[in-house]
Amino acid sequence: MSETLKLLRIFFGYKSVEMAKKLNISQSFLSEVENGKKNATLELLNQYSKVLNIKVSTIVLLSESLENDKDSKKDIKHNIAGIGMRVLKILKENGELDD
Repeated sequence: MSETLKLLRIFFGYKSVEMAKKLNISQSFLSEVENGKKNATLELLNQYSKVLNIKVSTIVLLSESLENDKDSKKDIKHNIAGIGMRVLKILKENGELDD
């Protein structure tokens, strides 16, 4: 979940300071969540949903797709979501998405 939340933040063009403010959390807590040191609560996922204007279920689907990338027996939604998350990851790694 942590990597998905970070990739979504970057994709939507938010710096960590901006996102923390929009989520009403500290920047250090956001960093801990994005680096997997703290778990995202349902309340936090609801806040992400509102800020990014996407459903919590979509965030969960994207996260599952990224984390279960090794599973080749996924349905079409998971396959598409997985491809999208891999594209975001590649763009970030190549410096195409500013963090």
